[in-house]
Amino acid sequence: MEKMNEEISKAAEVLDLPLEEVKEKFVSITTQHSLNLENESDKNLATGLFRQWFGQQRRQQQVGAKPQQSSFGGNGFGIVIGVEDARDMMIYQRTQVEGEYRRDSDSVYQEGKVAVVVQTDSGYQISQWLNNEEQTRNKDSEWKLPESAIEIEDTWIIPVDNRPAFASGDKNRKYGQPLPLEEFRRRVHFIGEGHDSPGGVRHWTLGLKDVIATNFSAETFRFCHIFGKWNPDLGTMWGIKNQTTVTYNDELDENHESYRDTTNVDVQDLLGDAMGDYIVPLIDLERRHQETAALPLADKLVITDGVVTNMNLRQSSTGNRTLFISDLNADFNYEGEEYFSTACWVPPHIDIDFGIGSHVILVGRTNQREVDGELTSVSLNTFGIYVVDKRGQPLESEDTDEDDGDWF
Repeated sequence: MEKMNEEISKAAEVLDLPLEEVKEKFVSITTQHSLNLENESDKNLATGLFRQWFGQQRRQQQVGAKPQQSSFGGNGFGIVIGVEDARDMMIYQRTQVEGEYRRDSDSVYQEGKVAVVVQTDSGYQISQWLNNEEQTRNKDSEWKLPESAIEIEDTWIIPVDNRPAFASGDKNRKYGQPLPLEEFRRRVHFIGEGHDSPGGVRHWTLGLKDVIATNFSAETFRFCHIFGKWNPDLGTMWGIKNQTTVTYNDELDENHESYRDTTNVDVQDLLGDAMGDYIVPLIDLERRHQETAALPLADKLVITDGVVTNMNLRQSSTGNRTLFISDLNADFNYEGEEYFSTACWVPPHIDIDFGIGSHVILVGRTNQREVDGELTSVSLNTFGIYVVDKRGQPLESEDTDEDDGDWF
């Protein structure tokens, strides 16, 4: 604690605050995050959090700014363990609405899911079911159809937001408005501390949309600072346009106010402490897949590990490469029909810089298809890879006609 006491004294001197007040702040930080200063990892974390607090106070003094409020965002610190693909959420919704309308146009219209547009001599007529009644309005010939309009015979349908209010009870200001042509979303899995959030290290789901989702990039299992709007009650962080950024801790100077010493932090311990419920032995993937079949997509995450027994780095039609993972500690049934390894589909944004024989931890979601009435073996859509023991180099790509079976 001698070094920490020196830092506290120095901080009090620079900030021109009473020493006892700064000491109390350090104690409150350790209490808030349940840190045990006898534990080296917790001690390092306490030091990093104190330095972050000091940096904020210093900036406020220099620019005369008010303390940054968490409602406007702040930096969280930890590791990204998985980055899911950015997906256009409108593709499925548009296809579903069009199919329903073709089957039963009256029901879909009266449920307020679409506005119907027909062309008239002077322009367009728009009909829509709003607030339990039909409303009709006319537009001149200069009016432009929304990009999301779908042409069906002599009319157009426009998918619209038919929710008068959200589940929270808040009024939906976009009720009755056209849905966008595209709406990209990306889910990112993060272990660490959110900005100004009690509870210490935990699993967070980062929700990114539109340009933030499409442009987001982060190396997995590399300590970083991520700016966003953190909600500790839900365990989520929402990206903020033009503000959500990733800053890698190892690129900061050790004297930088945000730098954290992570020398003694064990990534596998972080995974076990924060996401123990998601850890599944490789041989139990199929059982877990069946157990979670009826759960929401977000609850189907799994963390498993194994040894790379083969790989195919030729990209499939979706850009994925294939790793084959085995649990070499498990008994193998030579007379059975089980597959010896589990196929793992790896997207382009994950770097494969290891070879056969490497021990890896994988974060992803299980997948199983039915082919000719038979269920295939469970595979893994991979979001992140942590290399525990690197062996060799990646194999050269080979041609393949294999379908990777991605699913949403």
